[in-house]
Amino acid sequence: ADPFPLKSELNIPIFTGDEWVGLIGFADSQVVRDWTDEDMSLLTTAATMIGAFWESELARESLEELVRSKDEFLATVSHELRTPLTAVVGFGEILRDAGDNFSQEEHAEFLERVVQQGTDLTNIVNDLLVAAKADIGKLHVAVVPINLRAQASQVFEAFDDDQVANVDLEGEAVYAIGDPDRVRQIIRNFISNALRYGGDTILVTIQSDEEAAKVIVCDNGDPIPEDDRERIFEPYQRAHNAVGVTGSLGLGLAISRQLAQMMGGDVTYRYEGGESIFELALPRDASLRS
Repeated sequence: ADPFPLKSELNIPIFTGDEWVGLIGFADSQVVRDWTDEDMSLLTTAATMIGAFWESELARESLEELVRSKDEFLATVSHELRTPLTAVVGFGEILRDAGDNFSQEEHAEFLERVVQQGTDLTNIVNDLLVAAKADIGKLHVAVVPINLRAQASQVFEAFDDDQVANVDLEGEAVYAIGDPDRVRQIIRNFISNALRYGGDTILVTIQSDEEAAKVIVCDNGDPIPEDDRERIFEPYQRAHNAVGVTGSLGLGLAISRQLAQMMGGDVTYRYEGGESIFELALPRDASLRS
C-alpha cells in the first residue's frame, strides 16, 4: 500500500506543439483541497513555459543536426566530385603532355578511363538534381507502358563491358507502367550499388506476378545490417558497413524509392539465402501480356 496516499491532486498537461509530453501538478497527501483558479493559472503558466522551453531545445538540437548534416554533405560532395575530376584531369594531362610516348592501345585505355570517370560525374550530378527537385516539389514522372527487360538492357549497354563482366541479366519481356528514364535510373543505382558493395556474383532478374512487374538485383556480398535496412533509403545515408567506400553520396537508394513510389510502386531490400536482394516493383501494364 502507498504509505502517503494522495488526498488532493491537480495536473496540467505539457505540450510541445500538438504533442503531449508530460504533466505538471500539485499534490497533497494531508488534506482534501479545493483547488483555486489561481492554482490552475499558475500551473497552466508553468506548463506553457516548460513546453516552450522543451520546444526550443528540440529546435536547437534539430538546427545543430541540420548544420552537422549540411557540413557532412558538403564534405562528401566535395570528395565524391573531386575523385573523378582528378582522374579526368590527370589522364587528360598525360595524353596532352606525353601522348606520343604511348601506344594506340594505351591511348584507348586512358580515354576509356576518362569516359568512365565522366560518367560517374554525370551520375552524381543527376542524383543531386533529382534530390534538389524533390526538395522543392518540382520532381515529376511520366506514366507510360514500358518494357522492363528493354530498360535493363539499355542500362547494361551504358556500362563498360569490364564493369558488368560478372553481372547477368535474366528474364523475358515484362511490361509495367512507369517513366522509362526514371526506371533506368533506379536500375542503374541498383547495379552500381551491387558493383560497389556487393560480392563477385550479381544477377538482374526481370519477372512479374499478379500484383506487380519487378526488377530484382541479387548479389552474394555481405548483408546490410538489420538496423540499417530502412536507413539506407533516407537521403545522404549509407549502411554502417559501407562507410569509407567512395563513389556514392548516399542518395541513390533514397531517390530510387521516391521515384518508384511516385510511379505507384516501391523499392525494397531483403537478405535471404545468402544474398542481398534489391527489388523494384511497379504496376503491371494490364493492356499487354507480360
